Amino acid sequence: MVASDRAESPDGLAWRLLILVAFCFPCDGLAQNDDRRASSYEEAFRDLHETLGREYAFFELKGIDWAAVGREMLPRASSIKDDDEFGLLCTELVARLEDSHAEVGAGSREPPAPPLPRYDPGFACLIDDHGFPVVYYVDKDGPAGKAGLTAGATVISIDGKPAEEALAETMRQVRKYVGYSSERYLRYHAAQWIARKMRKGEIVVAEVQATDGRKTTLKMPAEMDVRYLPRLPVEIPGIDDSASVAWTRLEDGIGYLRVRRIGEDLEACLDRAVGELKDVRGLVVDVRGNSGGGYDEKRAHRNFSLTDDAEPDRPRFRGPIALLLDPRCISAGEGWASWFVAQKRARAFGEATAGASARKTTYTLKNGLYTVRFAGKAYRGSLDRPIERRGVEPDVPLRQTVADLVARRDTVLEAARAHLLEQGK
Repeated sequence: MVASDRAESPDGLAWRLLILVAFCFPCDGLAQNDDRRASSYEEAFRDLHETLGREYAFFELKGIDWAAVGREMLPRASSIKDDDEFGLLCTELVARLEDSHAEVGAGSREPPAPPLPRYDPGFACLIDDHGFPVVYYVDKDGPAGKAGLTAGATVISIDGKPAEEALAETMRQVRKYVGYSSERYLRYHAAQWIARKMRKGEIVVAEVQATDGRKTTLKMPAEMDVRYLPRLPVEIPGIDDSASVAWTRLEDGIGYLRVRRIGEDLEACLDRAVGELKDVRGLVVDVRGNSGGGYDEKRAHRNFSLTDDAEPDRPRFRGPIALLLDPRCISAGEGWASWFVAQKRARAFGEATAGASARKTTYTLKNGLYTVRFAGKAYRGSLDRPIERRGVEPDVPLRQTVADLVARRDTVLEAARAHLLEQGK
């Protein structure tokens, strides 16, 4: 029997396998693999920083020192241990662009969710005309509602921290992982999320003040998870807050048109709305809370133009228009709204929009793990300047008042209605 045919004992086979493993994979093989993986993270992270430095559109506009950001953050890549840590580091870097459209997306794997608070007692605030967080929404069956909290209450403190400090802390938590194109848009969300906690059931201690000056301290468990929060400060009868486009007739012959998002059916919805409202004394066009989308720049304003005679079969509204704006109107919503301002077709009421409109591009990281979407070019809408950061600005700056919240009146809407009624005299 030749040696190659000889049976081998289990001990002998184990020994040969051990020698083979040692030969092919040195004792420090795992460490070398870890080193290579860490090197891959460093290389990909450095390349991401360099790519954004070359191609991002708004460093000068925002006064961001990207080289300084690199000096601070690039060394951290050398200590990354796994894909999730790497994903969060990339998310932090992208957030430094201070851009509401910039985000980390899926490549060969889904990006990790940032560790942000998500549970609250069932209420949300807005910033009122005095700059304070005021309750505008209470979940009917949530802990806050059961505790007796009502719309119009001013938040004095959260967990012993003055309201302004609580707002600032929420803003710091969020902006670490989420870029915001403007401070006002971040503050808008911070007011909504001022009572959020990391752990479900954690107690929130809120001191609130009623309109008569009485102060109350409420202890409520944070049991409500992330959910849709109404974007209108006060419910409008006949209007679905989350509908893409909705319309109704208000008192005194004023028409109300809400454009909540810019979808593929925008022109068809506008045709229906204007067809039903074309005989009103004045028209309120409300883009507060608009989440954007996309629209045909040649056709999307034809219902309101005084000079565009194309598509003559589409209904026209040629009367006075009031435009309602807020910091949550973003992206294509800002672009669509900018036409009314540029054409002087409406008087605008409310607050400047989010200031987050740009032409986006997508980049795949060098290691393929994730993608990054960011602004590659400025977008002006119908204006003669970029919308990013500055937004679309109102002619009449205005915020919701506490007294109107308690009375269930929409401060900005009522001012617009009064203007239109005056125009119609």
